[in-house]
Amino acid sequence: MRTFLRVFLAFIAGFVATYVVTVAALFGLMPGQFHGDGGAAMAVIFMIGPLAGLIGGTVAAIAIPIWLQRRDTARAAGEPRKRWPPKRRAAVAAIAWGAGAFFVMRFLQWLFFEGVSFSTYASALAVAFAPHVAALAAAAIAAAIVLRGAQHQTTS
Repeated sequence: MRTFLRVFLAFIAGFVATYVVTVAALFGLMPGQFHGDGGAAMAVIFMIGPLAGLIGGTVAAIAIPIWLQRRDTARAAGEPRKRWPPKRRAAVAAIAWGAGAFFVMRFLQWLFFEGVSFSTYASALAVAFAPHVAALAAAAIAAAIVLRGAQHQTTS
């Protein structure tokens, strides 16, 4: 029952996450394409999103229970928890924080600057590059935090 529950929950989580990311990415990459008769939007929501969700859910239903089983076996054997090297943790944190900051800034742009006409090219360029600058700053901060924490652990 425990294995079935892990597979089922992994599939559901993988399906929902992949569906949301796919639909959001396609809507974000194709602005203005969904105002006609709605055919493109319906294709994304009802065909492409669910297909990507099935693929993501299947991959998650296979990978996550295997990973959890390996973790449980190692814990039962009394092995100490293996941590990633600091550089790998810093890279993962930088990618996650950078992507998060980028998408938050893109949402704020959509919320406040959709359809706004700028008086100068410099102001339009500043607004256009704001998500990229925020993503780089967030990535640098995340990497610094992780590497500093790793440095404190080795000196303690």
